[in-house]
Amino acid sequence: MSKLKYGADVPVYISDFSPWRLDFAESFGAIPVPADDLTKAGNPDLAFDSSGKESARRAALDIISQRGALICVGHGEAVTLDVSRDLISPEHAVLGSEYFRYDEMPGNLALLQEHQELIGRVISHRFPVADIAEAFRLFMAGETGKVVVTQDSVA
Repeated sequence: MSKLKYGADVPVYISDFSPWRLDFAESFGAIPVPADDLTKAGNPDLAFDSSGKESARRAALDIISQRGALICVGHGEAVTLDVSRDLISPEHAVLGSEYFRYDEMPGNLALLQEHQELIGRVISHRFPVADIAEAFRLFMAGETGKVVVTQDSVA
């Protein structure tokens, strides 16, 4: 969505422990960064955490630029902040976001409609409900994008 909204030339770095997911993100034009060396992403202005892990949030805060922002979209663990060191001195912001603003809905919907084929690729696997255990196994192993479980027998 970042590349669709802001242009193909905007670098989007993706970090994950799963090699499969790094390759998958790269197929969308992202630049993969090993989770154990986020410095390869430089000092981005924005970092999004969708993992919900405190360690990921801390790592993001440690690399964002002066006046950069960490956007937390993943539920889960906390993040411990030293207000002076983490917020005031570097002028960082930390925001939580569940979705997007209501007034952004028409533009986001138009982007989705215009790029259905690309967005549809985010769903990497479909499983009938009878195979839900296998769907969870692959997802938890980090070997899928989004997974759809259906009631019919189409796999």
